[in-house]
Amino acid sequence: QDIIQKAHEEQLKAIAKSSVALPKTDNLGATTPNVSTPKQQAPVLKPTKTIKASNLTIGKSYLESTNDVESYLQKLRSELLQAIEDGQRVRIE
Repeated sequence: QDIIQKAHEEQLKAIAKSSVALPKTDNLGATTPNVSTPKQQAPVLKPTKTIKASNLTIGKSYLESTNDVESYLQKLRSELLQAIEDGQRVRIE
């Protein structure tokens, strides 16, 4: 029993000195492989497009009806979706 314990300790010391990594053992005795976590790349920021809501016009200075609101919102929606489809992120001013 004592000889086995010493042999096991020597083996662990030799493993610690070597560059070979062995699987880790969890509390239940199951082994999990040593997997290095992949390095996370810095997020790529998309170019930003600024859409000025006050610059969108529907041919009128004021919105006076439900149809005016719908026309304005449709134009704003179209501008927003076009920017997104072009790979941009959008800021509304």
